Amino acid sequence: MLFNIFKRPHTKHHIKNLLELAKSDGFFHMNEYEFLLVVARKYGLSTSFIHNVSQENTKQGFSLPKKESEKFRYWYDLISMVLADNVVHQKEIEFCEEMAQKFGYPSHFIHHTISSIQAGQSFEDVYQTFSQEKSFI
Repeated sequence: MLFNIFKRPHTKHHIKNLLELAKSDGFFHMNEYEFLLVVARKYGLSTSFIHNVSQENTKQGFSLPKKESEKFRYWYDLISMVLADNVVHQKEIEFCEEMAQKFGYPSHFIHHTISSIQAGQSFEDVYQTFSQEKSFI
C-alpha cells in the first residue's frame, strides 16, 4: 500500500486537502474524522498514515490524477467533507473556491455539487450528470 502512495503522490495531497478543509472552520468534527477514515480506507491507507500526515507541517505541492473520473472523485470527496458535519461553513466554501480553481472547475460548481449530494445522488450519478455538461468538466 505504501508503494501506491509513492506511485500516486496526489493521494497524499488529497488526504492533506481533506484534513485542511475539515479544520478550516476551526473545528475538526468527529463526523469529518470518520469520513476521512472512510476515504483513507478507500485508497488503502491506514489510520496511522492519516495521523502522520496530519502531523506534517510541510507544504505539499498540488497534484491531481490525470484521469477525469479520478479527479472528479477527489472533488466529490471534498464536497462530501463540507457536508460531513451537517454544517456548511463559509470558510469551507472559501477553501472549495480555491480548490475549484485548481481543479479547473467554475466556482458555482461548488453549490451544484453540494445540492446534488444533499439530494442523495451517488458519485456515479453526479459524475454522469456533470460530465454531460461540458461547461463543468
